[in-house]
Parts: sequence; structure tokens; C-alpha cells
Amino acid sequence: MAVSSEAVPIIFPVNFGVLDASVVFRTGEGTKLDAAIRNASVAFEADAIHSVFETGWSVVVVGTAEEVLDATEIDRVTQMGLRSWAPGSRSHLIKIRPTTISGRRIVGEENA
Repeated sequence: MAVSSEAVPIIFPVNFGVLDASVVFRTGEGTKLDAAIRNASVAFEADAIHSVFETGWSVVVVGTAEEVLDATEIDRVTQMGLRSWAPGSRSHLIKIRPTTISGRRIVGEENA
């Protein structure tokens, strides 16, 4: 997840899921939660590469972050089993509602 803090872009790795076309993840107190509370415009990127075959893909989501507060939505996200690999409490659920989604697939010359 990428967010602007004091006019500086900051990028955070997160474990994520997709629920109803929104990206969802857990977080604790701090910059990501602050962005969600103020409904900030954020970016999210997911990538996969296969270095041996020189192939991969990348998807970028730009949208608005918000904390998940609806009990039904919290339950649905909780059932996804999302958990943070980082230590510490991650009791807040954040959702990114996309305004744009873009992506590309990369195929190395050997595989074209």
C-alpha cells in the first residue's frame, strides 16, 4: 500500500485479500490506519515474477482507503483468514475501494 504522509510517498508491504472488488488487509495503529480514517487516496500494487522464465504480472489499484467498521463486513473479512506476518497487534481492517485498476503481463522473449 502506498500513501502520502506529509507530502512524501510511503510504501508498506501488506498481506491482503480481495472482497467485493475491494482490497482488504489488517493493520495496527499508525500511518495506514490514519490514511483510512481520513479516507485518503492511496495506491496498492501486487506483483508476481518468475525470474527463470522472465515472466510476470503487475496490478495497480488506486482508490480510497477506509476502515472497515460494519459488523457484517468485519465478519466476512475475518472469515478470509487474513493475518499479518509482522509482529504486533493488527486489529484494524482496512479496505481500498478502487477508482482505477490497471495491470500488465510480462512475457520474456524466450516465451513470446
